[in-house]
Amino acid sequence: MEEKLIELYEETQLLTKDFRKKTYVENIAKLKEKYAELLEELRIYLNQDEVLLDGLGSCVAKHAFQKAERISGKRNRKMECLDYNIAMVSYVLPLIRDIKSVHANELAQKMADTWNQMFPETQIGCPTIEEIMNGFRSSFCFVTTAVCQSLNKPDDCYELELLREYRDDYMMCDERRRLAVQEYYKVAPMIVGQINRRESAAEIYQSIWEKYLYPCVQLIEEKRLEDCEKCYTDMVRELEAEYLHI
Repeated sequence: MEEKLIELYEETQLLTKDFRKKTYVENIAKLKEKYAELLEELRIYLNQDEVLLDGLGSCVAKHAFQKAERISGKRNRKMECLDYNIAMVSYVLPLIRDIKSVHANELAQKMADTWNQMFPETQIGCPTIEEIMNGFRSSFCFVTTAVCQSLNKPDDCYELELLREYRDDYMMCDERRRLAVQEYYKVAPMIVGQINRRESAAEIYQSIWEKYLYPCVQLIEEKRLEDCEKCYTDMVRELEAEYLHI
């Protein structure tokens, strides 16, 4: 099963370049069909009273770590590892959690924990397929959502709704900007994860709000959409350098 899990992971790596809501549903269905035998084998194994999870829980992380070690250049390695994370978080772990078994969540968490030990700079969570689907609505505003939550603003607050509208009506209507949004999909959850680990998270989010997000809101209101794009891009680049070191 370990070799088959690695094979599944390698296939999901190919899907990270086109990670969108429309293609995600199709890709999950195809993976379930192609790896039905593996998923059923795992279901049977995980439904036993006592299961050993060390090998299954670490095989993919060890494989990915060995691949990463062969990549030259710090930035290249960092960006490739973000693609590794997308494959794990968006496909592999949700597929494991989707298995009807008492130990499926335990295995998925073991895989995530081992992954985080080997890639400590970009911690991953352990979502379900449904949680990934729900996340598409706010992905572009991931950092903004975290900031607004820290400031006790609701998910449907004016600022978030304005930025979602900006994403849909401006950013996603142009190929170059759409690619920028897809790149942002990769890094934003990792940035938020790193900030949330700090005791000063609330102060950091307040600073992001004052330096970048409130100005972005004002720029959109003034119809200065290109200026807002630059401001938001500057924010992402600064946060990448500060929290992901890329």
